[in-house]
Amino acid sequence: MRRQILQWQLCCLVLAALACGCQSERRTVLTAKGTQYEGSLDGATVNSISGWAWKISAPNEAVEVEIYDGNSLIGTAKADRLREDLTKARKGNGRHAFDFATPASLKDGTSHSISARVAGTDFQLREQPISVTQSKP
Repeated sequence: MRRQILQWQLCCLVLAALACGCQSERRTVLTAKGTQYEGSLDGATVNSISGWAWKISAPNEAVEVEIYDGNSLIGTAKADRLREDLTKARKGNGRHAFDFATPASLKDGTSHSISARVAGTDFQLREQPISVTQSKP
């Protein structure tokens, strides 16, 4: 019964996304507890790894994001920075962006596969992985 309810909720979310024309922009996951997340890994440069993530059912709370190089966790970032585009897109209070300083360990001249997910979940941010090769300092 619970599974049917979760499937129904997911179906409603998909229909709502189609109705507003944002099916290509939104990636939402429904976990076993019924919690929804949305987000994107926007970029990885010599200076920072950035993006945004939020918990739809708690629109004004910040979530933690885990940053990975391949399968290795390289750090976490709190998605609590204000971004005007998130405010305009009605992503809660708009304070769901993160900016993680690129660690020195990635500046070794080899290729790295950067990905991110909401901490404590299996929700992967979209637009990933990002392949980055940064020269040695």
